[in-house]
Amino acid sequence: MRLGEAVRRHSVRDDGDGPLMVLVHGMEANWQSWSRFAERLGGRWRIDAVEMPWRTGSEYTWGRQGSAGTWLGAALSGLGEAPAVVVGHSLGANAVLEALSADGAVAVRAAVLLAPSYRPADCTLSWEFFEDAKHAFRAQIGDGLRTWLGRRRPVDEQLLDTMLAKLLERVGPVAFTEWFSHFAASTDIPAEKLAAPVLVLGGWTDPVVANGRAEALAARLPAATLALAGHYDHFCHIKQASEVAREVTRFLAASRVTLDTEGSVA
Repeated sequence: MRLGEAVRRHSVRDDGDGPLMVLVHGMEANWQSWSRFAERLGGRWRIDAVEMPWRTGSEYTWGRQGSAGTWLGAALSGLGEAPAVVVGHSLGANAVLEALSADGAVAVRAAVLLAPSYRPADCTLSWEFFEDAKHAFRAQIGDGLRTWLGRRRPVDEQLLDTMLAKLLERVGPVAFTEWFSHFAASTDIPAEKLAAPVLVLGGWTDPVVANGRAEALAARLPAATLALAGHYDHFCHIKQASEVAREVTRFLAASRVTLDTEGSVA
């Protein structure tokens, strides 16, 4: 089985003849995590979300067959048309960065990286850093669970703690080491090859974005726009969906990813 064949594609929004936007979720999430963002996005778009092998319930054996970028690159090549825009969150953002920076990558008009896990070259991989990253990962998984469950109603904290313990027991060190390996290797991605306009968006309080990491990534990209806000956290595309959608809409307009009079991407 080829990698692209294992990726599920779902239609999130279909505005007829609009350009195609592809959304790529993060670890322990799924395509439905994009619903709020897609509903609030301005303009006419056909929006598809790809459900990657690191989705909720993954056994994390996918890394034996290829990196996140390799998986996404195969999925994009199998779409049948090149998307105008690709948007990724967290590990999905790393996958977008890697896939679009690779030789022979699918050509897109723009890309959006939400809360990418980027390691600058001057960030030393030490045991202390490894332990800090482990604690941040656990907190991130907990915040993701709280965010997802709290979309419809408040969640009892005791119940949440029980669910989180079971989730961490299931994903365990395998999920963390898979994420950490992609974070560690991100500094080696040839980001300079990604010529399309790229929006790097995140929050100052998000550990994977803080400490100048987002700025360092933007500095390596030939055509980057940096959008950081203090009230954005790792799941801002859900919690602040309207604001993030407006930010992305402004970026795409400024990047001239629009429709011409015949309905094609200009």
